[in-house]
Amino acid sequence: MKVKKYVQVGCGVRSLAYSIPLVKKYEDCGELCGVYDTNYKRAELVSELAGEKIPVYDDFDKMVETVAYAIEHKNQIQPIIIQYLK
Repeated sequence: MKVKKYVQVGCGVRSLAYSIPLVKKYEDCGELCGVYDTNYKRAELVSELAGEKIPVYDDFDKMVETVAYAIEHKNQIQPIIIQYLK
């Protein structure tokens, strides 16, 4: 099965209900590539509690550019999304 790439925007308490299962239970079908929150410490906490070294961002645009660039070079992103990001 092809692994889908995800980023998480917003790292409030409810976000853990999504990030932890994605990293620990569904790693065979999904990968958390980054977490973003305007509160950097909160994003760091989600990364830490997920138990993985998930990149943490406090700049949404930078996260999108970084993650999309990495995925684009692995040929795993639709051309329409790359066009939107440019």
